[in-house]
Amino acid sequence: MIIPKGQKTKKKRLRRKCFLLAVLLLGFALMTDAQLRPAVTAAAESQANLFATRAIQESVYRELERLETDYGDLVRLTYSDQGTVTSLQTDMLALSKLQSSVTTSVIGSILDFTSQEITLPAGSLTGNPFLSGRGPAVELRIIPAGFVQTRVKNVFDSAGINQTRHQILLNVRLEIQAVLPGYAAGTLVDTDVCLAETVIVGLVPGAYTWVSDGTDPLVGLIQDYGAGEG
Repeated sequence: MIIPKGQKTKKKRLRRKCFLLAVLLLGFALMTDAQLRPAVTAAAESQANLFATRAIQESVYRELERLETDYGDLVRLTYSDQGTVTSLQTDMLALSKLQSSVTTSVIGSILDFTSQEITLPAGSLTGNPFLSGRGPAVELRIIPAGFVQTRVKNVFDSAGINQTRHQILLNVRLEIQAVLPGYAAGTLVDTDVCLAETVIVGLVPGAYTWVSDGTDPLVGLIQDYGAGEG
């Protein structure tokens, strides 16, 4: 069977058009992906970080409630004859046991990440505030990408005149990977969870002077003259 020359030319033109269309579609897809990928990966990292942080905190609080641990179980305070705190001593054995128990609970929660399904609206992954919460649901999976690191921190800060707040914090660090169709992003979860805290109250002075700023040399000479008077 002989195919007329005109039909051959039409087929060649059709093939060229299909090829050009495929190239255009591929180029459009690559350009769209290049524009959306940073926003999608950033949103996925943020959502995964929020979910993991919340899961870690809930895990720690559940374990603290189960163990019924309070500040007095971890720290011994020494008082003066006037009833003020002169020193504090941490019970390292009790604190180490608590850290180990809480860390085990956190690891258990993290291992459950892979079996939990998180669905997010597709619009929330674009980074566009007008599309947030809109669009079809997209499944987001969280996969641990490293070991859990925990350490205990003691933090002291001012809570008022001659009042100091002491917090025992558990710092949890974990690398996770957020996976959704066509995209994957890694992020670091770094969160502090309070294990126990108290406010240590000292003696209130008879007088108190607060100078916010000033360049006059006399500012450095200001004293609480009535503080030492009984």
